[in-house]
Formats: sequence, C-alpha cells, structure tokens
Amino acid sequence: MRIKNIPSIAGALAAAALLACSPGAQAGVVVFSDGFESGDFSAWTDGTNAVWDGVDGLAPQAGNFAAFFGNPGGTSTISTSLSTVAGGKYLVSFWLQNEADVTGNAAPNSFGASVGGTTQMSLSNAPGFGYTEYVIGFEGTGGNVDLSFAFSQTAAFWDFDSVTVTLPEPASLALVGLAGALMAGTRRRKAQPPSP
Repeated sequence: MRIKNIPSIAGALAAAALLACSPGAQAGVVVFSDGFESGDFSAWTDGTNAVWDGVDGLAPQAGNFAAFFGNPGGTSTISTSLSTVAGGKYLVSFWLQNEADVTGNAAPNSFGASVGGTTQMSLSNAPGFGYTEYVIGFEGTGGNVDLSFAFSQTAAFWDFDSVTVTLPEPASLALVGLAGALMAGTRRRKAQPPSP
C-alpha cells in the first residue's frame, strides 16, 4: 500500500490564520478619532478656559492643528461620550507634550485621562517632554461611557493631538480553530487500493 498526503485547504487556512495573528496585521474598528483638524473643540464637550486653552497650528504632532492647555488658575477639561459593546476591549491612543517656559520650568502641572469616571492615567508636576504617544485600555459596558482628559499647567502649556479610540479586531479564532481541525483531520492516511 502507498501512503499519500490528502490535499486540503488546511494549509492555506493555517497560513491565513498565522498572517491574521502576526503583529501589525490586526486592524481595528475606529470608534472615535480627532486630530483637531477642525481648528476647534467641536468633537468634544468643552470645559476649557477661552484665554489659556484652544486649538492652533503652532505645535501639532500630526496634521495642521493641535490642542493646547495652559490654564494657570484651574483645571481645563475636554470629554466625549463613546458608545461601547459589552466586553469589548477598547484602546485609546493620544499624543501629549509638556512644554516648558523660557526658563525651562514646566511645573506645577497635572494631566489626567479617565474613562467612565475612573482615572486610567495621571501625571503630576511632570518635567518638560516632547510629544509622546500614550495608550490606555478599557472594557466596554454595552452603554455609553465618557472619555475625559483634564489639564492644569501653570508654567507653560500642554499640547495634545491625534486622539483615537479603537476596538481591535482579534485574530480570527474561528479561522485558527478551523485550520487546526482540518490539519488534524488530514493527516497522512492510507490510500485505498485502486478498484479493479
């Protein structure tokens, strides 16, 4: 008797599953995105100080505009309401820069990011630093949750840009499972002798 491989699509499915799992291949559904290219806070509920906070083209991380916050007398906020899927694993990414004044002083200051009223990240009396990307995660509730950012800066300004909320699409577990099952089912089998 001869042994032969039974052709199947298992190999192709396994390769597709591996590609889906590879870094950089995972796409996501964009739930919210704002790079302040409107030139204002129109995508946000605005709790800013009109004298010290705003949107301009002086220090964008990307594009033509970025938000700036320099309220020396209190805390300025921006927030938006996000509709979520229960159990969804959401990622919030944003770029933040802490300017220093002409003498190099960047404090006192504070920054906070919260989801649904729960602080996810905070900075206090941070030194000056250039644009840095931050990523925070949260789990969806199945309802609306508020995404909020709070800024206080006495010496100079916070610069804030490129806010994106995504619901990453996990690698297709169904595809991975199907490929595994097909591979297990198509192991080498004994070929039946040809019929006379």
